[in-house]
Amino acid sequence: MKEIDGMIREAVRKESFCVPESVHQRVEETLASLPERNIRKKMSRIRLRRTQGLCAACFVLLFLFVLPNVSAVYAAAAAKIPVIGQLVRVFTVRSYTDNGETYELSADIPAVEDEKNTDAAEALNADIETLTQKAIDAFYAELGEGFASLCIDYETVTDTPAWFTLRITAEETAASGYACAKYYHIDREAGNLVTFGDLFDSEGMAAVAEVILGKMKEEMAADSEMIYWVGEITVDKEMLLKADERADPGILIGTEDSVQKHPSGKGETVSIVLPSEKIPCVRPDQNFYFREDGAMVVVYGEYTVAPGFMGCPEIVLTQEEYAPYLRNEAERAG
Repeated sequence: MKEIDGMIREAVRKESFCVPESVHQRVEETLASLPERNIRKKMSRIRLRRTQGLCAACFVLLFLFVLPNVSAVYAAAAAKIPVIGQLVRVFTVRSYTDNGETYELSADIPAVEDEKNTDAAEALNADIETLTQKAIDAFYAELGEGFASLCIDYETVTDTPAWFTLRITAEETAASGYACAKYYHIDREAGNLVTFGDLFDSEGMAAVAEVILGKMKEEMAADSEMIYWVGEITVDKEMLLKADERADPGILIGTEDSVQKHPSGKGETVSIVLPSEKIPCVRPDQNFYFREDGAMVVVYGEYTVAPGFMGCPEIVLTQEEYAPYLRNEAERAG
């Protein structure tokens, strides 16, 4: 903290600027509101604390609001502080809106800039552009007489010196609603994009799949309203290694799949999209993200491992549960 203070003081000292009249007036008003001293001896301590508090408030006002607006040097210095500056810049590269009589389309397409890992950022941007355009094209191609809408948006999930995660979400409303997401990860220390399959080999992926399947069964045992198609979910190693697009009927993929009947969990039978008799528990392109506590959250799309009323299920794995099966750095680099 002392280094940061010194950097800012030195930068501001070298810069000559005039304090605006509005700022001068606000400081004068604050000083005028300070309490008078020595009215009563036994009140001096209270007034001292109050004065200290007001001085601290003046300092916060000066540090956060005044200097950034009157000093270009201060602003540049503050941007270099990790807590204030953005490590990976995420911005909307294309914003698209189209409202027709029977449809609405809203899409904010992001791009990222990472000065430390430009190749990974460029690869991420290219994939986002391809995937989102595919979803938009599929939306227009499938328009019918009924009303339909599509909304594509994004959010930064993680932005640290070691790891970056971006989530692209898509929500479609037609005869029924559907939502899905795509997670992108950059290992900023290794300098490359990372997928679920990069983290685990076939043995590790199968081990993690067993843990996930066990957690699904535990949730169902604890809550009768929780339903997973555990009878159809497989941990077969060969299937786990196949990144089959048909395994995810999401609108970000747009492929044709067979329609099968499954119980909804509410006393009715619904038609859902499934690729085959067995559903891979995880795949090399499996959606996931890391929480601040180090836990891994495995994310499924709607209708992939559970009925639609379950939404997009998330299974949380603690570090103790997944870490033993991670590839080592040499394997990932190779």
